[in-house]
Amino acid sequence: MAASNVLRDFIKKNFVSIKKVNPSTPILVRECSGIPPKIWARYEFGEEASVLVSDKTSDQVLKHIEELSLK
Repeated sequence: MAASNVLRDFIKKNFVSIKKVNPSTPILVRECSGIPPKIWARYEFGEEASVLVSDKTSDQVLKHIEELSLK
């Protein structure tokens, strides 16, 4: 899916550095055909949040990750 190319590239380029800075934060990457790309965050007490990142730039993806990490 072309809409997920930026997110796929973002993960390839940034996963290692993000994990080094956040070693205790679990990060799960799932690939699935035909599903719009989303970033999910799970918090205490079962709270979840997600952001649809279809056709976003790498900078926008990073901004969404930062916003989710501040909740």
